[in-house]
Amino acid sequence: MNSPCRMVSLLMFAMLAGFSLTHSQSFGNLETRFVFKLLQFSEGDNLGLAADVSTTSTYPCAGFGIQFRQFRSADTITVHIGGLIRPNPCFQTNDNAASKMFIGPMRLGKYVLRIYYRGVSDLYSLNIGRNRFVIAPLHIEFTEIEKL
Repeated sequence: MNSPCRMVSLLMFAMLAGFSLTHSQSFGNLETRFVFKLLQFSEGDNLGLAADVSTTSTYPCAGFGIQFRQFRSADTITVHIGGLIRPNPCFQTNDNAASKMFIGPMRLGKYVLRIYYRGVSDLYSLNIGRNRFVIAPLHIEFTEIEKL
């Protein structure tokens, strides 16, 4: 097999393997709200927010996860919720989906936190200080923020 064909085959295999491991639903109507419980994290000069995230809706299996990606552009931090990840095996019960994530790293200063899900963005102003942070909603539809 020549090199270009081998590369295409490897890329297709990697894409299919990645899809099966991280497949999640990220389309359709908003069927839940997401609760972000935030705690400031600092290690030396590295600052960030530890987030426990859960849904307000319940799902038919214990252990549903939430898929995230994080992007940064200048003073805007975007958390993209990719959807829910169904556990395998499915232990049938009604339970909220939940995951943990780290938002950062950040420096002291002001940011815009954008949480994006299914074509909708919630926006918060975020001010990171040495020992505290202040977060205030600018536009919200599907998220709730709590400080721990």
